Amino acid sequence: MLYIGHFTYSREGHDHGTFQLVVAAKDMEDVEQVFHDYLASAKARQLLEDAERVYLDSIVEIDSIPETPAFINLQLFHGPVPSFGGSDFPDGPDGVHVFGWAGETQVSEEDREPFATF
Repeated sequence: MLYIGHFTYSREGHDHGTFQLVVAAKDMEDVEQVFHDYLASAKARQLLEDAERVYLDSIVEIDSIPETPAFINLQLFHGPVPSFGGSDFPDGPDGVHVFGWAGETQVSEEDREPFATF
């Protein structure tokens, strides 16, 4: 099975964030231990930079890849776009390729070309 874990975390001060982990595992009990062990690793601690607490929000079990697109972790932010930083697949597992559509440079929200409009 394929599992996607959705997590939130907090750091000193007011910083907080979200991330997802994806892994193939035999069952739900196995994946909980795999996620826990990974988060205890030096590699994960380095990526999370001084995280004080990590919360497991949900685990999605996928027994087959959908034939049509399916939303994952849809979020809504109220008010102006918050200041944030992030990275897609920061630990770069083999076989994963990230393709960026935003371009190489930081672009303001007003200057970005929408992918879709309604």
